Amino acid sequence: MQNSTAIVIVNYKTPWHLKQCINSIFKFTQDFCIYLVHNSQDAGSYKVGENFKKRYPDKIKIYKNKKNLGLTGGVNTCYLDAVKHKRICLLNSDAIVTKDWLKILNDEMDNNPKISQIMPDCNSFYQDTVFWKIIKRLPFGLNRAQIYQNILNLSPRSKSREKFKASSHFYDFCGGFCTLFNSAPIKQREYILDPQIAHGYWDDLELSTYLRNFGEIGITTYSYVFHFGGKSFSLLKKRMEDEKKHLAYLNGLYVCRKYEKIFLSEMNKVDPNELIIVSRKVEVVKLIVLYFGLLQNQLFTNQDVSKEAFKIWQAIKKD
Repeated sequence: MQNSTAIVIVNYKTPWHLKQCINSIFKFTQDFCIYLVHNSQDAGSYKVGENFKKRYPDKIKIYKNKKNLGLTGGVNTCYLDAVKHKRICLLNSDAIVTKDWLKILNDEMDNNPKISQIMPDCNSFYQDTVFWKIIKRLPFGLNRAQIYQNILNLSPRSKSREKFKASSHFYDFCGGFCTLFNSAPIKQREYILDPQIAHGYWDDLELSTYLRNFGEIGITTYSYVFHFGGKSFSLLKKRMEDEKKHLAYLNGLYVCRKYEKIFLSEMNKVDPNELIIVSRKVEVVKLIVLYFGLLQNQLFTNQDVSKEAFKIWQAIKKD
């Protein structure tokens, strides 16, 4: 087994963001191998990947899928290579890493064997100041404003620095924009992300729920990754926003059915009034509560929702 970390990046028509992402990896990271999966045949993204491959032939491997397999299919494309490494990091193509981001995450896991999965701090967890909200509405472009904000180290982040902090709620999960975990549990189930989940949505909660069987999940705010947020999926059929929401809903039902016993057991430990309050604020909890209402009437099977979700995904991804 290789001690270096496998960094898995799935790209869909985001050549500009991809270049920023990989540039930052080579600038701020040690002991890694990138597995770059192209989910579209666009020349711009191919060129970005090949340029890095020429410069760092032993540090990056490229896969070119003939069709868009979605996030889950894209990630699983490199399963056999990724599990050869001690740990796997899933990183979005529209993320920019910072100094020692991966070393900090790996050090936390090395020093605390109870950790099964960990994620870094991120700008997307916090609100922008009024000043930056105004700046980002100016006509020179959101991407440029975000890059400028990040270069100046003014991106919103935690005001305090904490080592690993384990999650305390069953519905917490490590965000899919960047997450690190051991490969051993992944070998046991023979895939990284559940292939029954269409594209993405709820893939991160599913993964974290599974990895809880092997230890704690949580965050350290010493490590920081900047995330533009949802660039790939925003390119897919903008007019089909309702279908995207329905896809997320169906994936959620699938995950609830898969981990029904775990979720029900955890829900029974929470005060009902507290659960209702949380469900108003947290979409994941809202759907979990809804799921157990549907379950009482036996309204669906997991096969039904997965099949319907993939039908919607096929319609969304058509160019």
